[in-house]
Amino acid sequence: MIIFLRGQKVLGIVDGTMPCSPPNHAQYDLWTQRNDISLSSIHSSLSPSVNDTLLHFDCQNAFDIWKILGQLFQDNASATQMHTRQKFQHFQKE
Repeated sequence: MIIFLRGQKVLGIVDGTMPCSPPNHAQYDLWTQRNDISLSSIHSSLSPSVNDTLLHFDCQNAFDIWKILGQLFQDNASATQMHTRQKFQHFQKE
């Protein structure tokens, strides 16, 4: 996904290194267009259940969604690791 976003010249929108320009700034329309491309790309790459989960968050732009996704998947990875560790510990006791 990152390679695609970089190729579309929107990675800065997604990772927050290219913040939104003020509405009266000459680059505002370009930033908005790139944000829309980013949002479309991210949403189309996610499962319906993950997209439904994002509806519960107040995401204003692609950077907000990217942060939330990072938190969701990090939490999921941590939970999976804990579950695997518990299964392994239980396995050793038998």
